Amino acid sequence: MANYIHVPPGSPEVPKLNVTVQDQEEHRCREGALSLLQHLRPHWDPQEVTLQLFTDGITNKLIGCYVGNTMEDVVLVRIYGNKTELLVDRDEEVKSFRVLQAHGCAPQLYCTFNNGLCYEFIQGEALDPKHVCNPAIFRSEEQKRLSSKETVWKTFPNNCSTWMTTSLSFAYSLKAELLCRALQ
Repeated sequence: MANYIHVPPGSPEVPKLNVTVQDQEEHRCREGALSLLQHLRPHWDPQEVTLQLFTDGITNKLIGCYVGNTMEDVVLVRIYGNKTELLVDRDEEVKSFRVLQAHGCAPQLYCTFNNGLCYEFIQGEALDPKHVCNPAIFRSEEQKRLSSKETVWKTFPNNCSTWMTTSLSFAYSLKAELLCRALQ
């Protein structure tokens, strides 16, 4: 049995840039982000780049980089949190990202760098309890997840059985329904 994540043939390679983004001071953070953007968006004028810090994360620092007044083309720069590599195998994380991207379940991964990665920002709204409790949305999201899961699951390790996939889907559905009942 294979015990690794298989990236589908034809998946684009992800460039590894030799850049370290300092996250302690805003000025140093900007320097690192602009260095990455020179590779990813060379046509952007560094003087016009806006950096927006997203503060919802627990360990990683996430910065949105864009030009202009609208967030039409945003590059997210994720700077890994201190010592998080002890918990997360970063090579496997990138492989997983590429597998999900190949199946349309993740944004485009632009590059990795010494202490993080850059990827596409997708406009949308995160699902919260009121969304999960709406049967039209919940059933729609559940159906999407189940239809793509079979395809995506085949690219993950073979030691993960079909019953486990079904059990996880059932557990997720049950958890969402219990959450809805508790909120009512």
